[in-house]
Amino acid sequence: MSEIQTWKVLTRVIIYDCPPFLRVEKQTVELPDGRRIDNYHFIDMPEYCVVCAITSESQLVLLRGYKHGCGGVTFSLPGGFVEAAELPLAAAKRELREETGFDAADWISMGSYVPHSNYGCGRVHMYRASRAQKICHPNSDDLEESKVEIVSIDNAYNLIAEGEICSLSSVSAISLAIGK
Repeated sequence: MSEIQTWKVLTRVIIYDCPPFLRVEKQTVELPDGRRIDNYHFIDMPEYCVVCAITSESQLVLLRGYKHGCGGVTFSLPGGFVEAAELPLAAAKRELREETGFDAADWISMGSYVPHSNYGCGRVHMYRASRAQKICHPNSDDLEESKVEIVSIDNAYNLIAEGEICSLSSVSAISLAIGK
């Protein structure tokens, strides 16, 4: 069996640029067999983190609020952009505290992933934060209004099954952290 080869990017033209949120490139790529694709799109977005915070009582810390990408009110995990020169773990800890007022004693990385394997769309860093407890009031400057809700693990899976958690990064992080 032959080894799989990568594509070569021959040209990149930025067709939309709105730093720091989104950049879209139109690329010309050459496939390993020599074919050339003149209109391949790549979406560059910032890195972000998602935190599956679990209390000592084995309950999840969720946010309920309007998410424009989902088109409605939904549940999600806390998280947000990794700032310039910030380590992903530091961003995860900051986001958990800002959005929920919680901190956690134990942190485990569950990996970092590209949301869309064909077009990019940034990189998400997922964390499991155990022994989470409320230490202060949330102090988020997010656009979305949200409410902190503590739910059982079983209820979180019901919310996923019912479509009440529509964010793929939240669903993935819950699945990785709990592993049912």
